Amino acid sequence: MLSSTLAVVHLALLAGVQTDAAVGLRADTAIGSASRLLGPGGHNEPTIMAQAVPAAGIRLRNARTSVVLRYFPRLYLRYPNLADAARPLLFHYLGLSTTHLLSPRLSWLTSSTVGQGEVDYSSPFAAGSGQPIQSTTQDGTPSATAPTQSAQSSQTAATSTAQRLSVIRLRTLSASTTLSWQESQRANMFLDLFTSGTAALPGGFPLPNGTVWIVGGDMTQDFLLSPQDGAGFTLSYQRGHLAKAPDFDNASATLNWSRKYSAIAQLGLYAGFGVMRSYGRPLTGWPVAWATWQAEGVTERGFRRSAMLSSGVRTFVNTLVGTAAPMAFAQGSMTYDLEYRWWFDAGIGYQMPISNGTAAANAQLILSSGNWQLAFHRRIDRHIAIDFGLRGYLFADSPMVSNPHILGTQSWAFVGFTWSEGTANDDNGSWVL
Repeated sequence: MLSSTLAVVHLALLAGVQTDAAVGLRADTAIGSASRLLGPGGHNEPTIMAQAVPAAGIRLRNARTSVVLRYFPRLYLRYPNLADAARPLLFHYLGLSTTHLLSPRLSWLTSSTVGQGEVDYSSPFAAGSGQPIQSTTQDGTPSATAPTQSAQSSQTAATSTAQRLSVIRLRTLSASTTLSWQESQRANMFLDLFTSGTAALPGGFPLPNGTVWIVGGDMTQDFLLSPQDGAGFTLSYQRGHLAKAPDFDNASATLNWSRKYSAIAQLGLYAGFGVMRSYGRPLTGWPVAWATWQAEGVTERGFRRSAMLSSGVRTFVNTLVGTAAPMAFAQGSMTYDLEYRWWFDAGIGYQMPISNGTAAANAQLILSSGNWQLAFHRRIDRHIAIDFGLRGYLFADSPMVSNPHILGTQSWAFVGFTWSEGTANDDNGSWVL
């Protein structure tokens, strides 16, 4: 991946490129009601949360090639928290992406991000039960990943250990490369290879399944059957390698069909089949199917109007803890311009596992979750925009456990802003965010 990217950079430099830089900042502060820990043992209390993501980047580009290098650390503060820490957490991100037009019909994209630091004060894995997460080793025996209170020599020692383990500290890597080929005016093919890795750093909460590596690829073939109709298929494969649990393979084949009903409205239907093998367990399979409706257009006055609804069943792979399961989901969103500098957007979503997937011995690792948000936005000038609104979250046990519970709810009122500035004359530097 690195050698390929350097080759693209070298070609771009030989061709003589435009070099520009940008800086930016995304920040918001929220006040609301939340629990320090998920699960029946938690209770909501007044909470403040703030985060800021400054960013700086450099971009090299010409008519055929673009290379972007970005650094965007995240500062995150939430209080009160399980660690009783009134300090922000810092996570460093470094990203590199390239796009290159190999020919008028063939384009190549690469993207990679590495990160390291502290993510959150409290772990979503313990589910507030007061018991350790039980994961399984490669030979199928259970392995506790956090100490129980009874194992502590005193209440003070238990509190100290809980505070130390309540901060999630991670090292992450993600990378992908995609080839897009316009075979003809009526056919397109996409080939995608990707990998991601997550490991816990010393001194923080140990990940339930240890270090996780996910590798895989997709192939999508699309056909334009008529000016209104399109069809195609996608073949997908993912392999999960886990340090403290059995490895798994996940594959799926999906057919798709789309229909344009007007200049702005389109319906998409997807149907197929997914299979999974978790080592030490029999092969399992399930149908996958979902529908998507979307409408997007611009009024005579130039105002945006867009809406999207989607629902069905598809396979979800959690790259943090290394689990995979079929999920029933429903989601919707809309955007509406009020006038040239004001707009609002709203979104809602929920997903629920319909199988324990690769976590049959540890269903806490696959949760049901929902979210909603209503936000208003005001653009001050081409560099600055402010945001404010409401958002909420819901977390629940997988319905596959014997006695599922609602693990927690959160509700927030927030205000934030976005600022970006670049050296190029043809944009405002927003590409760095």
